[in-house]
Amino acid sequence: MNNDRKTQEKAENAHFMAVLDGAIHEAGLTYIQVDARIGVSEGMTGRWVRNAQIMRATTFVKVALAVGSDPVELTSRAMKRLKASGLLDDVEILPAVDAEQPGK
Repeated sequence: MNNDRKTQEKAENAHFMAVLDGAIHEAGLTYIQVDARIGVSEGMTGRWVRNAQIMRATTFVKVALAVGSDPVELTSRAMKRLKASGLLDDVEILPAVDAEQPGK
């Protein structure tokens, strides 16, 4: 991955982490408490939220559920932030794919 792509990825990820960070704080939890709830090494949530390490989508869902938030709602908020930032302006729109029936 070249530097420009890595920079772009971090910029995009920051929107998801900002939304997730808000949900964690709203739940009244610390990052260490979240780490324990999802079974990861102490400090991981902090690294993800600070954007020092990119979080996988499935982990985003686990954290959202662990703090009592709806992962779909959080993703929607992050997408609104991404669109408003202009980071998606040059992304090609692909046809919808039915995730239930791969290849169709």
